[in-house]
Amino acid sequence: MSEQVTQKKKSKKKLIFIIVGIVIAFLILCIVGINLLASKLTNMLPKVDVANPVVGDISSSIQTSGTITSGDVTSYTTSVAAAVSEVNIKPGQSVKTGDTLLTFDTSTLEEQYNEAALTARSTQLSNQTTVETSNKTSSDLDKAKKNVTDLKAKISAVEADIKQLQESSTGEDPNSNLMVALAEKRERLASVLDEIQTMIDTNPDTTALATNQDYLNKCNERDTLTASVNNLEKIISIMPDSSSSLTDAITAKSSELADLQSQLAQQESLVTSAEAGILTSTQKEQLNISNQLSNLQVEAAATSLEEGKAGIVADRDGIVTSVEITKGASATPGIALFSIASTDNMKVTVPLSKKDLETVALGQSATITLLNHEYKGEVTYISKIATTSPSGATNIEAEVTILNPDENLVLGLDAKVVIHTASLTNILTIPNLAVNVDNTGSFVYAVENGLVVKKYITTGISDVTNCEVKDGIDESTVVITTITADITEGMPVLPQFPDGSTGTDMKTEPATDTASEES
Repeated sequence: MSEQVTQKKKSKKKLIFIIVGIVIAFLILCIVGINLLASKLTNMLPKVDVANPVVGDISSSIQTSGTITSGDVTSYTTSVAAAVSEVNIKPGQSVKTGDTLLTFDTSTLEEQYNEAALTARSTQLSNQTTVETSNKTSSDLDKAKKNVTDLKAKISAVEADIKQLQESSTGEDPNSNLMVALAEKRERLASVLDEIQTMIDTNPDTTALATNQDYLNKCNERDTLTASVNNLEKIISIMPDSSSSLTDAITAKSSELADLQSQLAQQESLVTSAEAGILTSTQKEQLNISNQLSNLQVEAAATSLEEGKAGIVADRDGIVTSVEITKGASATPGIALFSIASTDNMKVTVPLSKKDLETVALGQSATITLLNHEYKGEVTYISKIATTSPSGATNIEAEVTILNPDENLVLGLDAKVVIHTASLTNILTIPNLAVNVDNTGSFVYAVENGLVVKKYITTGISDVTNCEVKDGIDESTVVITTITADITEGMPVLPQFPDGSTGTDMKTEPATDTASEES
């Protein structure tokens, strides 16, 4: 009986284990089924490519192309008027500083120099003769002026003599011999003086003589004779030696006066002519200028000859862009002979669009590529005038100066140009393909809790693949990077990361390490 009870208990426990096992197995089958169903349902959701924003660096740039040109093209002229003997250059040829580019036939220049030298010497000698003549005339003028002064004094004296002679009264016949009359009066005066002396000697009483009429008469005669003798002596002293009478004296003095007046007229004429022959300060300055001009002509001819012998030499390294003169042709001063583009100042002329102009600025760096050679550049010019291309596009011309030019640059070839417009470090970035735009602004599609959501963002600079995000999302945001027309806000999706992981193991932390490894 006890054995039966024991067997019943064992059977009951066994049944319980079986039932528990069945339940556990059922539960396991349910869980597996649910998981299989969930997995199947998950796999049925549309997959979208996603990525987390990454903190990194961006250097934005504009890619374009342009033509190699020179910023310094010099047109060469000459001051030499001569035939060209040799032209040693042609368009496209490279030249170095010091290369002889062109030579002249200097035979004509040598003749011009010799002629200028002789002409200058002749001018100087002629001017010197004029100055010497003027100096001599100046000396003659001084003499003539002195003569005029002396003659005027003599004329005044003779005129005074004539006046005195005309006004003189000798008591004699004007035509009588005054010398004879003077001798007679002197003789009579001597006789009267003797008679007076005799009366004085014979009459010691002077009081009685004072009343002696004979004595008084003799004294009166003495005084009259003395006055007459003095007058005659004075008149005779001014009379010409050839004159004896007063009439002859007046005639002789008049003749002397006429001669003096004739001499005065002659000397005054000499003064007038001499004054006309003396160089004024203005005339002397003109002669000086004439000498200077002739010297300048010699110097100009000498300079032309010197330049002609030297020819034209390159004053820089460059490339000949044009040649307008040929061998044997005559060079004309001031007319262009050839042009050389400096290879030390090379640039690329590029077109910019209106959009490019928003980011391109003077001073920005650039990279130029030509014939597998890379050069550094800088934006040095942006035109203020827009032009329209044949295709109808509006362009703005800009120039990028090449900072490290070399001999590999070829004028006129197209070169690729990358203008580096901006560069930022440690900024939040996302792929450019993730950015969308509507009437409100820029936005991205993101995945939150398996659903598509729209997030508006503010973008900054961009490069070829990524752009800067200033606000709107952070590093934990799951951003859809491949946008199709089927994606709509609110739809369930299965996000798939670049490493292959999907939404079942969705990343909510910044993928900095992964991004670093990918980069």
